[in-house]
Amino acid sequence: GGFDALQSKMPPGADPLITVKIEEWIKNTILDSTPLKICYDTNMWTCTIIAYLLKQEFNIYVSYKSKYISYLSLDNTGSL
Repeated sequence: GGFDALQSKMPPGADPLITVKIEEWIKNTILDSTPLKICYDTNMWTCTIIAYLLKQEFNIYVSYKSKYISYLSLDNTGSL
């Protein structure tokens, strides 16, 4: 109780599947390549393509509707 009860804590649940290393891989892939280079017929990255690549590269299933992928953004410095 008391003051300690007011401290922020990590929410319960499983550890995140998307690690810092995987985030870096996503960032580098998006910045250094295009879907055309990996046999897609578009030059635009989509949530579906990124979800597919995560499954292929890391065996991680992420729905193309995932908020993580939808909110994934790169600022002018290329950071996530």
